[in-house]
Amino acid sequence: MPVSHEIKSQLAKLLATEDLVVEHKKVETACFNVHTRVLTLPMWEKASNTVYDLLVGHEVGHALYTPDEDWLKEYKIPPQFVNVVEDARIEKLMKRRYPGLAKTFFSGYKELADDDFFQIKDDNLETYNLADRANLWFKIGNFTDILIERGEETDIINQIAETETFADVLIAAEALYKYCKHKQEEKPRPLWITLNRSRAVPISNPLLISVTSKKVRTTNLNLKVLMVLLPLKLLSSNSSNLPTKVVRRMKNQK
Repeated sequence: MPVSHEIKSQLAKLLATEDLVVEHKKVETACFNVHTRVLTLPMWEKASNTVYDLLVGHEVGHALYTPDEDWLKEYKIPPQFVNVVEDARIEKLMKRRYPGLAKTFFSGYKELADDDFFQIKDDNLETYNLADRANLWFKIGNFTDILIERGEETDIINQIAETETFADVLIAAEALYKYCKHKQEEKPRPLWITLNRSRAVPISNPLLISVTSKKVRTTNLNLKVLMVLLPLKLLSSNSSNLPTKVVRRMKNQK
């Protein structure tokens, strides 16, 4: 059955109990601006009603539970880490508020996992930092084996799972960020070779992956305000330029 954009707009407003502005655009993913109260849904050529209901449910979760506040003054955490934790919290709260969404989230993420939406089938997930693995764990962990080490990693995952308030999210995100930063600093510095007289590049860095400019989102993306459904890979950069680059790991719907 074709997706009705008008029906999805009405669904978003009903779930949010708010007259949100809902836009349908040719964008990579769904997002919600907590300040302007605009929910944007992608116009994918092929996506099921279940997947669209998942997108709506997720972004409405941000509308209902993600506050519009400047937390960066108190917590020096890259917004990407906060978004990973907040995604897990708001989906839990949405399933609690609307029990029927549990099936929608399960089926929607299964479809995305089956379609390799996150483009991980050719990757060694053991090379992913904990932020990446946590993002996958809470979204498609039912369908993909995600390695979480016993001990500190398990404790952080449990801390994320137990968040109830946005204050809890900031505390868990700080723990996640500090852990990833510490692990990155433990890695040996890469060897360098000179390509020409003015430029040198590392021979290897297992977490730094070349991507096209269209997939890179760094300082021009304000994730404090713009809460996106995270199909992201947080790639650790050199320790001198911590902590992450945000790289879209989405493929366009076929």
